[in-house]
Amino acid sequence: MGLIGLTEELTTYKPLSEYSDEQIRMYKRVLDCQDASTDEWSMLELMSSTYQLNPFLREVWLIPKVGVMVGHAGFLQIAHRSGKFGGMETHSYNADGTLYRGGGTPAYATCKVWIIGSDKPVTKTVYWEEFARPGKEGKKTKWDTSPAFMLEKVDEVHAMKRAFSITGIYSPEEMGYDDISERPASGYTGMVDGEPVNVEPLKKDSAPSGSAPPAPKPEDNTPKCTQCGAPLMDQYEANKMQDAWDANKWGTVPPGLCKVCVTEYWRVNIHDKPAQTQKSTQDKPKTNPTPPGPDPEPTGNPEAVKAFVESIQKAGAGKA
Repeated sequence: MGLIGLTEELTTYKPLSEYSDEQIRMYKRVLDCQDASTDEWSMLELMSSTYQLNPFLREVWLIPKVGVMVGHAGFLQIAHRSGKFGGMETHSYNADGTLYRGGGTPAYATCKVWIIGSDKPVTKTVYWEEFARPGKEGKKTKWDTSPAFMLEKVDEVHAMKRAFSITGIYSPEEMGYDDISERPASGYTGMVDGEPVNVEPLKKDSAPSGSAPPAPKPEDNTPKCTQCGAPLMDQYEANKMQDAWDANKWGTVPPGLCKVCVTEYWRVNIHDKPAQTQKSTQDKPKTNPTPPGPDPEPTGNPEAVKAFVESIQKAGAGKA
């Protein structure tokens, strides 16, 4: 396809769905929206088709994760194509209601859109403090150099939206842009009920402003081992352990200990106890079976083991 053919194809409106996948990939690069999701591209197709706007003439375009954009001229096209556009009148005003004539910034702007066949115009007022995005740190934007021009563009777009029931598309100015070549201003990329709203990114480990404080963690009432702080055995495990001790006539399992600490107590007080201090060998098996539960490695610290056993005995451990 020659340059003339390509120019004609791009400047003549055609639904995006009629382009090939290869063309779509190329056009996404041209339109700087390679990151657009399938749903976002489908929305661009829908808005382009609904309002008969050509994305390759920048009449409509997509900003991923923001929305479908239409310039001021695109909204005028929609109004004229309706066949009911009877003109509009827009002025900027000072806070005291006098006509803004330069110097400083206007307080608000009011636009009147006339619809053919209607006695009264559709009127819309927008306020400087709601839409102005002046530059920061010495960098100027069009809101600094042409304040009334920018505010009136926003006002006219909103008035045309109201007059001709235009939904699903937004102008760059109302979304915090200077023009179509710029990305949206920080903190102005969200939409609620079809209208742009300020959205500030949350800092790490922070909660949204005005949100309730995080609920306190529930208190952990799980019984803990008096020696190591681990959870105690459940009732089934405790009964199983006591059955093993009863079968071997070792007495009562020491209370307040987890399975590991009971095993350690058994090792020190029963398994390793000298034969002369134990009960009659007639009641004692030839070998001491290991009780149910984990078999921890020796601590390697006799003094610590001794202190542990003494602490258990002082706490009223059962008779071995």
